Amino acid sequence: MRKILKKSTIVLVMLTFILAMVNVNGVNTSFADTKDSTQTTTTTTENNQSDSSSSDETSSTDEDSTEDDENVLKTDDGFKYTVEDDEVTIKGYEGSKTTLTIPSEIDGKKVTKIGANAFDSNTSITSVEIPDSVTTIDSYAFYNATALESVSIPESVTTMNEGAFANCTALSTVNLPSKLKTISYGLFANCSNLTKIEIPEGVTSIDGYAFYTCTSLKEINIPEKVASIGEAAFYYCAALESIEIPKSVEDIGSYAFDSCSNLTMSGYSSSAAKTYASENSIPFKTIRTALDYAKIVLVFVALGAIIYLIHKLKAIVKHKKYLKNNIDFEENIVLIDNEICKVEFTGKSKLKLVNGKEVQNKKKTLGTEFVGYKYNIENKSDSNIEVYIKYATVGDYTDKFNLDEQIPKGKKAKGFACLQKTNSLDNLKSVSGTIVVCNEKNNEVKVKSYDFKID
Repeated sequence: MRKILKKSTIVLVMLTFILAMVNVNGVNTSFADTKDSTQTTTTTTENNQSDSSSSDETSSTDEDSTEDDENVLKTDDGFKYTVEDDEVTIKGYEGSKTTLTIPSEIDGKKVTKIGANAFDSNTSITSVEIPDSVTTIDSYAFYNATALESVSIPESVTTMNEGAFANCTALSTVNLPSKLKTISYGLFANCSNLTKIEIPEGVTSIDGYAFYTCTSLKEINIPEKVASIGEAAFYYCAALESIEIPKSVEDIGSYAFDSCSNLTMSGYSSSAAKTYASENSIPFKTIRTALDYAKIVLVFVALGAIIYLIHKLKAIVKHKKYLKNNIDFEENIVLIDNEICKVEFTGKSKLKLVNGKEVQNKKKTLGTEFVGYKYNIENKSDSNIEVYIKYATVGDYTDKFNLDEQIPKGKKAKGFACLQKTNSLDNLKSVSGTIVVCNEKNNEVKVKSYDFKID
């Protein structure tokens, strides 16, 4: 007998463990079932007590019930209520009206609370106006009031407890008071006709199942102070297309936005929202802050600076390469020096000749570019002279060197002798040619030629 009892106990423990694991790893498929099953479990537990205990507790319960019935009062228009410390709690309604205005006072005492289950499963009322004397709407106060379409909640309300409006399937509009701090567990669960709701700025948490299966919900805001969104809070809000999650949200519970098939989530980089969206394959739009844009600008500035530096480095390398082939002579090369003139080359030029005009070598230009040598010419005679280069040979080809100067007597000339077909200083390491000097004196022109070579 003991062995049988022991085995039965082990089997019972294992079954309990398996059921517990299923409950932990899954999401409730009906908020209403959760509430009902809790009540059923409580009833079953009470029914399983021993006969002697049941007898005593039944007697005690009857006495308590009688005492409660004696404490519950009723107004002429059907409101059931209790009074404690000169404050009235609404406990129910037995009238026939469908549009209710809850009184702010009864018998001179202020109505401060809508009690738990006060209008539970009332399928007749369509609208309710709550007075500004009320501060609390207790758990399941309007639970399963399936005909309730609208409710006016005053600013005086600071607390709305678990499931207060759950399963109000006709409820389409509701205003929430600004002093509310928490959207309680299952507060609007299965309000399938609710399309829009504005959460007050002072709310700091949205508890589990708060908007569970609100299938028509399209517009909702999450205030900046909200730190957590509970398990299955927006489960199966199929009409919800977009929601912005602030940086303040640090925790998003399991299944919070599960089965929101049309949802695109917006939030900040490195946030709980982005992590949740990534883990649950929800489309995500990153909200850019001023700092984010500043970072982007800095990236582009840095890239621009890098590109500029690369360009400058290339220019420096190119310039150094140019200078390597453009080193000025240690001393001027004198080609002619006699009684008529003195012609000397002072170095390779750092200029280019573009369409007949000298320009800086680094300047980008269109047209043909030329390079050559700088020269000085001094007219030492007492008459005008003309100096030009008859020809010049560079490498394997002969070209005209464009040195051509007319110099008055006693004057000097400086210039740049360029090659017509050469645009690289590399070919100017060795140049040879003939200089012609024309001297006009007493109407007689004397022409002399001088060969030159530069290595």
